[in-house]
Amino acid sequence: MIKLVVFDVGGTLLDYHTPLNKCDKKILEEMFHIKTSEREIKKAIDRLDLKCGSTHLPSKSYKIQITKCILKRFGIPASKAKEFLEKWDKSIDLKDLKLYPDSLPTIKKLKVKYLIATLANTSDKIFHKKVLKETKLKEHFHLHIDSDSAGIRKPDEKIFKIVLKHFKVKPSEAVMIGDTPSADILGAKKLGMHTVLINRRRLPYHFTKMTRPDFEIISLKGLMPVLNKLKF
Repeated sequence: MIKLVVFDVGGTLLDYHTPLNKCDKKILEEMFHIKTSEREIKKAIDRLDLKCGSTHLPSKSYKIQITKCILKRFGIPASKAKEFLEKWDKSIDLKDLKLYPDSLPTIKKLKVKYLIATLANTSDKIFHKKVLKETKLKEHFHLHIDSDSAGIRKPDEKIFKIVLKHFKVKPSEAVMIGDTPSADILGAKKLGMHTVLINRRRLPYHFTKMTRPDFEIISLKGLMPVLNKLKF
């Protein structure tokens, strides 16, 4: 019987790709006079997601490494990553970060029947908390855990155990929903949690045995049928 439903945030509940790609495009043009499109930036990040997924790097190091990968894609020296990030931090507008249309309706339905929590890999806990507040996610969940605060990143099993321990729930009584196989699915599966990949961008993932989800959906509208199947 399922008691706990755990959600990743970015790419699962929150559309961060659109505003972040827009911000990247603006900075590439202003700093390096590189003319590109949000679509090209999206393609570059999608390739990174397919290749890298998540890492065990500390949050700040992870942020720098991903930025270096993006800059390299556009022929910019990695030494410019810090300068790029400083400008990025000043340019991003929280109001541009929007929940997917199916997020709140699904959360409200689930909260009636289940314990619900978020578990996110983050590079800045203060920014993440602001995002939760701005998008109203903060008030709808029983618990929020982020990697920058915990000092551990998904797929490390320890960060999943924090959530399970808080609710005194067994892995077999919990479901993890996320958009990154190498972080959300791998870590949860190691513990014996049920796993659901939400593949909103319909990326052609090449799964390993441990990153293959129990279920794959393209929107949260497909989640309730999955949870109904897990009742038995």
